[in-house]
Amino acid sequence: MSSFIQQEKAEEAKKLLDFSTDSISTIATRLNYYDQTHFIKSFKRNAGVTPKQYRDRKKVKRPTP
Repeated sequence: MSSFIQQEKAEEAKKLLDFSTDSISTIATRLNYYDQTHFIKSFKRNAGVTPKQYRDRKKVKRPTP
């Protein structure tokens, strides 16, 4: 049950990282993590990357036509 909850929190965190400009610590608080470090470790365990790496992946510059 615990791993299911962590997976669901990671999925919600992905949505917040994709569609908001909230800081990582704000997202951690919103998802009821007791601190940012715990959130980062849990997110990385479930998503394979840190929240910052996840958010930054969308910032990869694409060549302009």
